[in-house]
Amino acid sequence: MPSNQFPIEFGSHTSNCLLCSTTLFLLPTIYAFSHSFLQYYGMLSLITTLISWNHWRHGQINSIARKLDLVCSKLAFGIYFVSGWIFMSVRPLLLVIALPSTFFIIQAYRYSTILWNEDNSNWVYAHMIFHLFAAYTKCIVLYSGVQYYMMFSENSVLNISL
Repeated sequence: MPSNQFPIEFGSHTSNCLLCSTTLFLLPTIYAFSHSFLQYYGMLSLITTLISWNHWRHGQINSIARKLDLVCSKLAFGIYFVSGWIFMSVRPLLLVIALPSTFFIIQAYRYSTILWNEDNSNWVYAHMIFHLFAAYTKCIVLYSGVQYYMMFSENSVLNISL
């Protein structure tokens, strides 16, 4: 069966590639949980990872797992995007890294969709690149969140105690 058809069978090359690249989402999860004030981002990233794993272990076009993956990933993107914009207000130079990375997230996702629609099996690799940039950009946002927190806790403008 070609790699651009649902269902994606567990143990297939496509499933294995996407499960591995989804595992990259654990990097921002671990980083977030290492800072108590970022625990909600850790939970969001963990939930996103679990939902994505569930979808890619046996992907089906009209499944609840796919719909959950699509909704949760877009929700997480929105939360991280807005948070990153706020967090980077204290270190605007991070935008030089974050904005191109966000652009690559969007382009890799679009490219994987284009390849899928063209019945090109390379969609899997474009989607893996999408996962890579999503994990990388989440780490940038979380790092800027730490910088944001440190700046405000040092100046006692915002006193967060968890």
